[in-house]
Parts: sequence; structure tokens; C-alpha cells
Amino acid sequence: MDDDKGPLPINGFCIDKISRGGGGEQSRNTEVVRNSNLEILRIIAMLTIISHHYVVNSGVTEYFDFSHITVNMIFLQLWGMWGKTAINVFVLITGYFMCTKQLTVKRFMKMYLEAKFYCISFFLIFLIFGYEQLTLKNIFLIFFGNVHNIGNGFTASFFMFYLFIPFYNKLLDHLNKIEHLILIGLLLVIYTGASTFFFCSTVFNEPVWYMVLYFVAAYIKKFGANTWLKRNRKIAPIVCMLIILAYISVFFVDYVGAQFGFTNWQFMVADSNKFLAFMIGTGAFLIFNNLKIGHSSKINKIAASTFGVLCIHANSDTMRFWLWKQILNVRGMYFDNLANLILHAAISILMIFVICISIDIMRIHFIERPFMNYLTRYKWFNANILELLEQVIYKVKSTF
Repeated sequence: MDDDKGPLPINGFCIDKISRGGGGEQSRNTEVVRNSNLEILRIIAMLTIISHHYVVNSGVTEYFDFSHITVNMIFLQLWGMWGKTAINVFVLITGYFMCTKQLTVKRFMKMYLEAKFYCISFFLIFLIFGYEQLTLKNIFLIFFGNVHNIGNGFTASFFMFYLFIPFYNKLLDHLNKIEHLILIGLLLVIYTGASTFFFCSTVFNEPVWYMVLYFVAAYIKKFGANTWLKRNRKIAPIVCMLIILAYISVFFVDYVGAQFGFTNWQFMVADSNKFLAFMIGTGAFLIFNNLKIGHSSKINKIAASTFGVLCIHANSDTMRFWLWKQILNVRGMYFDNLANLILHAAISILMIFVICISIDIMRIHFIERPFMNYLTRYKWFNANILELLEQVIYKVKSTF
């Protein structure tokens, strides 16, 4: 499997062609083996996202009663509070790899076609079994949902963010270390500080926030060597304290915030740009990035399908209703004993992950790989997407 895995570029073997430096120009064309440290983090992050969906997409939160807090309620809160933090991890990994690469047509198309494949496939399946209807609205969402849902869903927002990567790289090429750090600082004050500590909700926009994370990951890649960012002995204790603080924040809202009508129990990690969601996600990325795990083709193969897991189990509102409410009946477990609830949650998440990974591996083998091999024969398919668009615009202008 090659290195062009869309937003989750994963591979055992890849060829890096780096022509930009920011923190020191470098040029190389060497075959390297992708270590599995960040691939393990992808897997953990996706399991975390599924756990988050177990709570927020199942409707079980409708049973949360802040005047009568139960152990089941607390478990579900702690179990499902890390989804947005995991999203930060995925975007940071993308930024870390893409800040020194070119965005090709192939990279973008692999991601886009994967999402469209699952969107169309599951719509047809649900249509056959009577869960969907063939309406103009549904047809519109199938073909234009990636534009319609910008700012209201990870996949659509990520597509838009991803297209701006060539421009981000051009900007970062002209920043030195101090300028890069100042830029990140100003953006974090606006998008994290104002949102978390001054309750300003209007500053949050998913594609723009992913840009901020991209700049952070690029700084780590270009300037993080031989600094404290490479020392897990310093980073790990801080991350552990922040995780404890996040848990405490949930209890605080449960027992104190509810007295004043504030029931957003996951406020400190409710959005990706919240302070603790950003800090813990970045800390987890740093810790795994510093690990010396080596290469495992099996781990990398599984991690290569994590985006497919997201595209499948969070495919649509219909999928969410069918999976969480009908098949798994999460709401029905709320009043069961705690042991059964924990067992149900753990088994559900693992089953979803394994089934979705298996489906996506088959899709890659039987559909994606042959189709990509066919398109590779065309020069435009492997071209830099920005340079290709420039050529198209130039040709259009020359005709007038």
C-alpha cells in the first residue's frame, strides 16, 4: 500500500520528496520505512472516537439527570468525553506528515473517493431495506454533502482544510522559528483561549481550527528536534495531570455547574479547540511520536483503514440510528447494572472497529488498489494539485 492514504497517510514503505524546510532547507529522495508509533496512536484515537459516538450518537444522554447522578451516568460521561481530543490527534498526524510533502491529485482523490464510496454504498443499502427514501434532499446530500456539511462534520470540514495544504506550506516556508511560534500563539489565544476561558463560541470553525493544528504539527516537525518536545519524561506527567483535570471538570459540572443550570458536562473537551482537548491531544501526539517502536506491517495495515472506520460507522444519521439505537440499543443499557454496561460498551466498540477494518481492507484490495493503479497511468493523476490548477487556469485565460 502506498503512502497516499488521504487524511490518514499510512504505509510501510514510502518515498519522501522534501523540497521545503522552514527550519532549514533540505532535499532528499530516499526510501524510508514508516515506523508504527503514530499508527498505533491512530488506532487508539479511532477507538476513542467510536467510544465517543457510543454516548453522543446513541441518544443515551437524554437520560442524564443532573439532579439524580448515577454511576452509569458517570461512566458514560467519562467513557465518551474524548472524541474531539482524538480528532485533534488525527489532524496533528496529518500535519506532521504533510507539512513536508506535496498535495497531489492522487492523495486527495483517494480520500474523497473513499468517503463517496461509503456514502453511496450505505445509502443504497439503507434504501433497499427501507431506512432511506429517494428524495431530492438525499440525492443532494450524497453529491454535495461535503460542501453542505462544512463546519458541521469532520469529513466535510477536513476535505476543505486539506485543499489548503499547499498554501499553508508556502506560508510556512517563509517563516522562521520565532515567527512560526508567534503565529501559533496568536491563533491559540483566539481559538482556544477565547473559547475556553471567555465562553466565546463564535470563534470556532472546524476547517480553520484544523489549520491551527496543522501549524502546530509543522512546528513540531521542523523545530522540535533536540528540544523538550522530544522528552517524554517531561511531557507524560503533564499530560496525566491534564487528563485528571479533565475528569475533575466533568464532576465539577455534574455537582456544581448543574446548580446554576449549566449541564455541558464535557465543556473542557466539548470541541476540538477547547484548552484541555488541544493540550491532551497534542501531548498524546508528542508522546507517541517520541516512542521508538519500529515498523510493523500488520499495525500499519490496520491503521491505514482507520479513516474507513469513521466513514462507515458515522456514515449518516440513518447509520447512527440503525447502529446505536436499533442494533446495539445503547439507551436500553442505561438502566442495567454497571458491569453489564461496561461490558456492552467495550464489546460494542471492539466489534465495530474489527468489522469496519475488515470491510475497508477488502475495499482497498478489491476496489481502491486496482482503480488507483489504472489512474496512475495518467500524468495528471500524480501531479501536484496546485500546479495542475495553475496550468488549467492559465490555459483558460489564454483562450480569451
